[in-house]
Amino acid sequence: MKKLVGVLLGISIIAANASCNIGKPITATNVIAPAKLEVGQRAIVDLLSVDEYATAVFDYNIDDAFKGFEIWIEHYKNGVLHYKFHAIEVDIGDMASNRNGRIGIMINHNKMALSVVTNSQEKHFDTKTIEMDSSARRAWGPVDRTISIKNEQEIILYGYAFYDGDDITYGGQNWQVHPDILGRYPCVYLVKAKFSTKPHGGLTAEKVASIAKDYIKENNSQYFIDTIINFDTPIVEENAKTPLYCGGEEAWKVIFNVFSILGPVILYIDKTTGMVAKCSDLRI
Repeated sequence: MKKLVGVLLGISIIAANASCNIGKPITATNVIAPAKLEVGQRAIVDLLSVDEYATAVFDYNIDDAFKGFEIWIEHYKNGVLHYKFHAIEVDIGDMASNRNGRIGIMINHNKMALSVVTNSQEKHFDTKTIEMDSSARRAWGPVDRTISIKNEQEIILYGYAFYDGDDITYGGQNWQVHPDILGRYPCVYLVKAKFSTKPHGGLTAEKVASIAKDYIKENNSQYFIDTIINFDTPIVEENAKTPLYCGGEEAWKVIFNVFSILGPVILYIDKTTGMVAKCSDLRI
């Protein structure tokens, strides 16, 4: 965990420097591209990185037509989408300084960390646990060119693949255009981004269900997950109060049915922050 925090700190420092005109931020509009780091910035990442790691930093710059963007992780098994990890959503609104900033991606062992820092110093962080196959060969890498940003168009920022053969065809955006390529590998993780002219503020039932499913995957054994009947379609109730010992705030209530006489697993998602309430009796 200390290794993860260390590298994340390095990415955060680099991203924060975007608003201080350190490095060479992009000037073109509606594009995302690998960040051109100064020597000192690259040294921070090298200094805080240990053992096996992979890291990438991107600059983005958009005009006032765009109101928000999101970043997420997709997990493919033999070319079939196995799971989509809810990650980061940024509501830009009318704030000009949020229209450009930096995105950081870091992989360390079985953790994948994502970070966003806008020029207004608004910060977003998230980490996800990924499956590792120590017996398989691995290949990873970021998109290495400037990409035009279009409304609601998915952009692949990073690919991380496990494979058994002697070679791998890493295609960057080709994996988006020709998804059949993913079928060549038993396991692939893709980090994607999508910018939208619609605001990303506010939680929907679909987003809440995704947050809850991610939380259970992160904090429970595979055995426990297998006992949940409706893991893919949990019951989501919008108007709920968390128990007083959890804070008693307005929340979304998410119910997972399980094969157990003890009853369902219940999570409470705070309506304002989107965080899962840490209740002692939630059986998680």
